[in-house]
Amino acid sequence: MEPDVIGEALVRRRQLLRVFSHVAAPLIALTFACFGVLLYLEKHPPVDEQLKDIVGVVLVIAFFGPFAAWMLVEFIHYHQAQRMERRLAERGVSCEAEIVQVSQTGGSINDQPQLELWLRIELPEQPPRVIAHCEVVEQLYMPRVQRGMRVPVLVEADRLGSVMLDKRAW
Repeated sequence: MEPDVIGEALVRRRQLLRVFSHVAAPLIALTFACFGVLLYLEKHPPVDEQLKDIVGVVLVIAFFGPFAAWMLVEFIHYHQAQRMERRLAERGVSCEAEIVQVSQTGGSINDQPQLELWLRIELPEQPPRVIAHCEVVEQLYMPRVQRGMRVPVLVEADRLGSVMLDKRAW
């Protein structure tokens, strides 16, 4: 069953990870190239000592660049998620959703599993929609997140992709 709307957070996360992989691979290759150049320069001293300093700086940037890019991606993702939660708390419509499918993404935060939930949401005056949504669910709430069960959610009526489990109602 395909969702009509993919959860915004899931799509953004995949895009950011794709960007990170495009940035990290060349920087890692540059790191190895610079390391090789530095090893070569150690055995064959250059005419100009500045070249060794420049290669050292490039090596440091290439070595720490992927880490900095990863931190930036996580920072952006965290703030986007916080913004979405605030927006849903202010303007979200509280309703119930039926869990159509549950699967683990393989990720976890603080030993709490991240789940991909396919939710059937029925808002007044709108046809039922099935959307995919990823969320970290505490171990305590795992029995409440099973296929066929109904869970409270907050949804933006005009942006059905913006959804989160309303854990205040549990």
